[in-house]
Amino acid sequence: MVVLGISIGTRVTGIAIINDTELIAWQSHTFPAQWSKAKMEQIINRYEKYIRTHKVTMVVIKIPRLSHHNNALKNLLSKLRSLIAFHGCLMDYTTLNELKNTLPIQNSFDIQTFIVHQYPVLLPEYNRERVNRRPYHQKMFEAVLIAHLWKDREM
Repeated sequence: MVVLGISIGTRVTGIAIINDTELIAWQSHTFPAQWSKAKMEQIINRYEKYIRTHKVTMVVIKIPRLSHHNNALKNLLSKLRSLIAFHGCLMDYTTLNELKNTLPIQNSFDIQTFIVHQYPVLLPEYNRERVNRRPYHQKMFEAVLIAHLWKDREM
């Protein structure tokens, strides 16, 4: 099973793909433009590229708390649900609170530390995050975490 983890956002989004037990892709993507239909299509096209390239069978999305769901995010989630259904993938959602209840994590540093122990290939990004004033790869680490947890649940 190929799992695509997405930490969704309208400005920054993180993705991770795990094929069985191997982390095969991970990335943070920035979309700095003002919200528009064109920007939404750009984000959706990026997700679709991963789904097609890696033959994804399961998509897990980390969504923000409901109080952070603005119209742009709601539209993006709706479009993403349609994309996932079109490709015949399974889909699940999770929140940061659910992740905190699953693992002994309290903050983004705990997430990063846990993930880098599971996937040492992420050590360069981990080290960069330690010195950055503004964390850039946090959404990518969240995406890896949700894909990892879902993969473990299915095995």
